[in-house]
Amino acid sequence: MPLQNADAIISRPYRDRQVIVLGHDHAARDETPVEAKLSDYFRHNALTGASPSLWLKRDYWTDSRNYGIFGYAFDRLRGRTGSGDGGNGSNGRLVRVDGADIERIVDFPPGHPRYDVAYVGHPLRPQKYVPMANFHRAMFVDKFFELTHILTALGAREISVNYSSDRGGKKGGSVGFSMAEELVGKLETSAETKNVRKSSGELKATFEPEGEPALPDDLAWYPHETAWRSVARSRLEGGLNTIEVALRYEDDFGINGKVAAGLKGFGIELGGHFEEFERTVWRFSGTFA
Repeated sequence: MPLQNADAIISRPYRDRQVIVLGHDHAARDETPVEAKLSDYFRHNALTGASPSLWLKRDYWTDSRNYGIFGYAFDRLRGRTGSGDGGNGSNGRLVRVDGADIERIVDFPPGHPRYDVAYVGHPLRPQKYVPMANFHRAMFVDKFFELTHILTALGAREISVNYSSDRGGKKGGSVGFSMAEELVGKLETSAETKNVRKSSGELKATFEPEGEPALPDDLAWYPHETAWRSVARSRLEGGLNTIEVALRYEDDFGINGKVAAGLKGFGIELGGHFEEFERTVWRFSGTFA
């Protein structure tokens, strides 16, 4: 698979750049258009099998066409089959990117990027990528702090968060409780926070509002959240003094255990232990100053 330039990647629609993997500088750059077909993955049979001498060569094992239906399925995932674009993945979810100078263009968490690790793009911030292993956690934390930032900018004095998770209709999933521990620490270090405490199933934080209520800049999720917009409008236009709004995380963006297992099967790391998507609803209540 040819390496793609990072500048070109982030300008694509999300569906065409969702998952990236950093390739080594010496990776092949075959620009010849090839349309992979299912028959290409069954080149060898009992009579025309590969010579045993090929089994000792690394190139044999890195060619997905030698894995039959499994290789075909993997190339479908990364956009190679039927693309007619030389396997560069421009029409697929997985794109192999040139690592040269990528950190100038793409925002990664500390310690990243690393070669042969799958990174998933933020659906609303084109320059932000995180390891696939903690994609869902990172997106939820991002939504949490955006909503908290909106409420404090609108003049919140106290916010209570009731957290529960819904997996298969069962309340109290692991994501809600483990996430709460992480968020308490981050809230305590925020300049906006006066005090924060956690009890069973609930976070409470108090703030010292400054200035007139206003919406903050650089909001990603807000335009897509009807309930958030309703609270903001009621506060700015009607002087709303109570907070009742939900933080919902209900879309896995196509990143799930099957995708993660498929990538690991072909030697691509996830950047840690993969955390499955869990449908989560946290309910915010409180008062404005």
